[in-house]
Amino acid sequence: MHYLLVDDDKTFSQILSRALKRRGFTTTLAHNADDAIKLSQDNEFNRAIIDLKMEGASGLTVISHLKQQQPTSHTKRMNGNPKRVENELPSNQKYGHQSECDQSRAHGDRQPF
Repeated sequence: MHYLLVDDDKTFSQILSRALKRRGFTTTLAHNADDAIKLSQDNEFNRAIIDLKMEGASGLTVISHLKQQQPTSHTKRMNGNPKRVENELPSNQKYGHQSECDQSRAHGDRQPF
């Protein structure tokens, strides 16, 4: 399984990459949306973990591109600011909501992302 990791925080993306590699996955890093889009034109990714808030183009731009170019790839979105995520949720999902990752763990899915 090949992961595309997109985050402008180089330290975080390298830590995440090492953790995935220890579990036997292949990773490719991009530190901005433009680089991620270029990489996705030359590589096939099964999964992508994408920071939403980056300098320049946002992670949503990368997600949109991946959905068009690689419709079978599965994406996860990240945001380093939990309050910002909380404020963007509909009022019925605030406080105590579970992420997709938390929900799949609750159902016994042990595959990361």
